[in-house]
Amino acid sequence: MQPETDIVSALRLAGVTVGLVCFVTFYVQRRLHPLFAASAVMFLAFSLSYLDHLARAFLPGLPASHYHRIHMVAYAASFVVLPAFYLKYKLLRNLRHEVTRAELARHGAIPLIAGLCALIGALIPSELLVEAQQETVPAPLPLWVMVSIGSLMILEPVAYLQWIFYTILIAWTHWRGRAELKRRFGSDARTESAWIYAMVLVLCIYTSVVMVSFVLRITAGTAILTPAFDGVMVLAFMLLVAINSLRQTPGPIGWTSGKPPTQGANGAGQKYSKSALAAEHADRIARKLTAAMRDDTLYRDANLSLTKLAQHINASPNYVSQTLNEHVNRSFFDFVNEWRINEAKKLLLENPEDTILAITYEVGFNSRSAFYTAFKKETGITPSQYRRHEGATQLRSNTSSGLSTRHA
Repeated sequence: MQPETDIVSALRLAGVTVGLVCFVTFYVQRRLHPLFAASAVMFLAFSLSYLDHLARAFLPGLPASHYHRIHMVAYAASFVVLPAFYLKYKLLRNLRHEVTRAELARHGAIPLIAGLCALIGALIPSELLVEAQQETVPAPLPLWVMVSIGSLMILEPVAYLQWIFYTILIAWTHWRGRAELKRRFGSDARTESAWIYAMVLVLCIYTSVVMVSFVLRITAGTAILTPAFDGVMVLAFMLLVAINSLRQTPGPIGWTSGKPPTQGANGAGQKYSKSALAAEHADRIARKLTAAMRDDTLYRDANLSLTKLAQHINASPNYVSQTLNEHVNRSFFDFVNEWRINEAKKLLLENPEDTILAITYEVGFNSRSAFYTAFKKETGITPSQYRRHEGATQLRSNTSSGLSTRHA
């Protein structure tokens, strides 16, 4: 291989490796929440979509028929990546959302059609493929071969249009749900959602270049999409999704609005109607959660997730989430922030020389704006107002006590 080809292949191999590692990570957690299942499908589809490039780079001796079948697998997988990514993002925004069959049908229609066409295309004998690629075909091709090749050619621009559609859909969904994300995330929503903007930017650049390149290839016989650019964008895409997906996993479980689950006729939450968590077990978990916050000050960890908390008390994340929602009547987000705010109120009065920003980080928040929002939600006033008001009240109380003592 040429040096440029070596670099491109290394970039693609790195991206696919990241995808496979993430696939395994999310696959083993798929039963915890549909979010993980959607993530596993997305990463697997992405890895499979680059199999043909890697096969030609690292397995140059394979027969042409093998390359063709691998290409058909990659072709079908490329239609799955963004629909799965969109469902993953939608579940991340609202973990109580259930992916219905109708929704799967809407987002899976084009990938299913592409998969069927690729399956039929993979059955084309290699000698017929050679004839189809020649400018002068010595004999008419069988009808099913011509239909299969024609379908695959028609679906190629559909794939590019699909990427454009989902890029716009993800951007619009994120923009519309900014307020919801701000309420659900324990830190500044702008920081937490910055990766979405970065992802949309990468998708916009990549999709635009691919679409322009496709049009130029059809009309002028030239293309602007180089292998090096493709490799760099692929790796950037995978790293953005992988780093942030793993950082948020499985922390999103338990990010609810703080409202109690819907009650059924038997008084149990419908969400946990099939749970085996007994009341005694839930009481033990609740006591451990309180001890973890009170004695171990786990809330000071700015990256605390439900899984970290569950591991600390040696309990199932699902059971911890259920205990918080049904027995503590708090979401994970509100439960942790309550401890942070109580600690902050104490520090604001006991350490008047400390800045509010320093206290923000000390109690576990990772941004000033997130701290102010949570503090005002809990107390109705800002940290500065609390320090002034409560400090003055304490001063008057101490002065009154001193005067009373002297008179006595």
